[in-house]
Amino acid sequence: MRVAVVHDYLSARGGAERVVLAMLRTFPGCRLIAGAYNPAKTFPDFALHRPKRLPLRGRWLFERDYRLGLTVYGKAFKRAVIDDTDIVLCSSSGFAHLVRTDAPKVVYCHNPPRWLYQQDEYLRRRFGLGRMALSLYGGRLRRDDLAGARSATCYIANSQAVAQRIRDAYDIEPVVINPPYGISPDGAERAVSGVPGEFLLLIARGRRYKHVSVAVEATQRAHRCLVVVGSGFPQMSSPYVVRVGAVDDEQLRWLYRRCEGVLAVGSEDFGLTPIEGHSFGKPALALRHGGYLETVVEGLNGSFIENLDVDVVSAALRSFDTTVFDPAAIERRARLYGPANFSARLRGLVEAVVSQAKADGSSEMGGSPRLATS
Repeated sequence: MRVAVVHDYLSARGGAERVVLAMLRTFPGCRLIAGAYNPAKTFPDFALHRPKRLPLRGRWLFERDYRLGLTVYGKAFKRAVIDDTDIVLCSSSGFAHLVRTDAPKVVYCHNPPRWLYQQDEYLRRRFGLGRMALSLYGGRLRRDDLAGARSATCYIANSQAVAQRIRDAYDIEPVVINPPYGISPDGAERAVSGVPGEFLLLIARGRRYKHVSVAVEATQRAHRCLVVVGSGFPQMSSPYVVRVGAVDDEQLRWLYRRCEGVLAVGSEDFGLTPIEGHSFGKPALALRHGGYLETVVEGLNGSFIENLDVDVVSAALRSFDTTVFDPAAIERRARLYGPANFSARLRGLVEAVVSQAKADGSSEMGGSPRLATS
């Protein structure tokens, strides 16, 4: 099959980008297209696939902070036409599903755009420019978003929680294929300096819905050490919190291997960090919300926090005894989310869509110019 993979923007080291890497491994030799590509801010493996970028004025600015382009990306993706392919596989939480093609289009949806449907969770109060732009253009963007979603041959949700949001936003019934853990426990490790002997691990970016400030305050009250991986949030001053910033995969393996467990308090659509920790035999203490409900089994591979009240989170931290969990049982459960399972399910669905399209012998698309890339 000739497969074209389209992603919103490659300018972060997040869960969605890890899923794109899994797609590229599933379909070797496929084309990779993105609205923006910043090699310094995303995973180095993307360079091997030579991503093609959409023509976009001011791209240098949006590649520094993709939120600045929320009202611009849509037009660029709507103009993009992808041809000479058997199928277009879109990895989208915003724009990739807007591309046009005469081939079947399968959308792997990480979440309907948060800035359109979950603005309070997504945008910080200080991000006034984004709020102002969305207040002016939000209606048009929602109409375009709905049209793009309904142009897909098949929709995939990454979790049951996102599947319900897809039904609510688009009136589309999706297939659910959970993403794989993005980092294998097998591989090289490299130590991270300044890390205490016993600690819980939190991995997040500086987004409001990640609730990092709640985790920090709660660990201080509970007198438990927390190592925070990620960037984009203010400096932290606490004897119980160590911020290590961005790390590479070798350092991340080292941290997973040596932590007591993973702390996950974000309002996540799926949430990769608990299952990544599980693949190392580590339990998770997770918010009883969203995708965590599908991956964390109380008493088997973790425990739940009932809500984000700091006192509740602090109490959960004090009672979280990582020694009562069986690492072997946790690892066995994690295999459900291994890369092989993900690739098999995704490939099976894509092959079925292509076969059905060939059998039908029909396609839909209005005439548009060929996609130009740089």
